[in-house]
Amino acid sequence: MPSTVLDPFVLLPLLLAGGYCIFASLARWTRGIQLLVLAILFGGIIGVRLGSGPLPIVFRDVAIVLPLYAAFFASGTGLKAMTELPGDVAIALILVVTWLTACLFNPDSGSGVQLLIGLKVWIFYVPFLLVGVALAQRPAAMFGVFRALLIWGLVACLVGLVQALLVRMIGYTPAIALFFGESGAQVTQGYTHFEGAGGVYRIPGTFSFASQYVGFLHFFLVIAMIESNADPDPRFRRLGLAAFYLCLLAVPVSGTKGALITFPALVLGFALFGLIRNRVLVAAPVAAMVGLWGLSSFGVDVPGLFSFGLSQTQQYTQSFVFEQIGRGLESGFFGHGIGSNTGAARYAAVGADPGLRLGLESYYAKIAAELGWVGLILFVGLFLMILVRSSLIVWRHQGRRTIAIIGPLVVYLLFIIVSSFKGWALDIDPANVFFWLSLGLAIGLDRVVSPELVSATARVGDQAQSGNEWAGATRRPG
Repeated sequence: MPSTVLDPFVLLPLLLAGGYCIFASLARWTRGIQLLVLAILFGGIIGVRLGSGPLPIVFRDVAIVLPLYAAFFASGTGLKAMTELPGDVAIALILVVTWLTACLFNPDSGSGVQLLIGLKVWIFYVPFLLVGVALAQRPAAMFGVFRALLIWGLVACLVGLVQALLVRMIGYTPAIALFFGESGAQVTQGYTHFEGAGGVYRIPGTFSFASQYVGFLHFFLVIAMIESNADPDPRFRRLGLAAFYLCLLAVPVSGTKGALITFPALVLGFALFGLIRNRVLVAAPVAAMVGLWGLSSFGVDVPGLFSFGLSQTQQYTQSFVFEQIGRGLESGFFGHGIGSNTGAARYAAVGADPGLRLGLESYYAKIAAELGWVGLILFVGLFLMILVRSSLIVWRHQGRRTIAIIGPLVVYLLFIIVSSFKGWALDIDPANVFFWLSLGLAIGLDRVVSPELVSATARVGDQAQSGNEWAGATRRPG
C-alpha cells in the first residue's frame, strides 16, 4: 500500500468515510446507490492523487457495494425483485453463470489471483439488475438517484470541460498536471495525442482513464435526457436540459476520435422515441452555432474530427472487429481461462498466451478468449434476450409517460451492446454498474406498471406530474 495512504492525515478520513458509507448503505440500500454514484464519479481522481489506482475500487466495493447488497437481500427486496425478472432473461443469466462456474475448472487457467479478479469483473455488478428492478418500484428513490447522477455528473462534466479548455490554453502536460500531478502521464497514456482535427487529446476528467470519462459522458447524456423530460420537479427538468447541452459541448473535446459518431447516434435514438422536445429543437441551432464558435476559437476542427471518427469507424467495422473475434475464437472450447484477457487480471496470469496479455479490445473477442466459443454463444444469447425484451418494453410504452425514462435507458442498453464490438465497456467504470442498473430499471418500470395504468397516464408531451402522481401511476393496484 502506498505510503501516502498510510499517512494518518489521509488514513483517518478514509476510515471515517468508509465507516459512514458502510453504515449508510446497510441502513438504506437506496442511499447506498447515491454514495456509489459519488464513488464512481470521483474515486478515480482521488485514488490517482493518493498514488493507488485500486484503492477507489476496493473502497467502494467493501464500503458501499457489499453493504448495499447485504441490506438489499436481507430486507427481502432482493428476493422479491427476483420474482419480477422475466423468465427468458433469467434463464440466459443462469446459463452464463453456470458456464462461468464450469470455466473455473479450465485446466488452462492461470493463477488463483487471475481467476478471482476475472470472476469478480464478470459477475460482481450483475446484481444491480435486481437493484434496478426494485428501484423502479420506489419512484421517489429512483428520482433521487437520477438527481444525484445529474448534479454530481454536472460537476464531473465541468471538470473534464475545464481540462480540455486548459489544454488549448496552457498545454497538455501542464493542464492535466494541475489535476493529477505527476500521475498525469499515467491517466493519459503518456500524454499521447493525435495531431489531426486540430489536435485530439485524451481527457480523463475525474476518472483514472480517458475511456472511463467518455463512458461517463455516454450515460450522463442518458440521465440528462431522462431528467429533462421526466423529473416531476421543473427545476430539475431545466437543469437536465442544461446538462444535455453541456454534455454535447464536452463531447468533441473529450479526446475520443469517434465521439462525433457515437453521441449523435444516441441523440437520434432519443429522437425516435419523441424525447427531443420542441424547446430543444428550437434552441439546438443556436446552441450548435455557439458551441461550434467556441470550439473553433480554441482550435478544435469539428468537421475534421467528424471525418476522422467516421473513417476510423469504417475501418473498425470492415476489418478490426472480425479480426479480433477471430483471434478470440482460436482459444477453443473452454478458452484460455477466466481473467486471461481482463484488465489487471491478465498481468497476474501464469502461463497465458503473451499475445492475449496485450489485450483483445473487442468485448466479444474477450468473451471467446476467456470462456471459449461456448461462452461467446451464451453471452450472445443473453444480449439477444436483452434486446428482444427491451424492444417489447419500448413497444408497450411508446407514446406514454413512462417512455421518458424507459426510452433513454433502452437506447443506452443497445448502445453498450453494439459498442462492445470495439471496446470493453462492461468491464470498466461506469458501464459495469450502469448497464445492469439500466436494464433493471427498464424491466422494473415495465413490470410494476399495469397495462390499464399505462393507458391511463398522460402522454409524453403533457405537463409533468407531481412526484405523488407519478408514484401512483407506477405502482400495481394493491
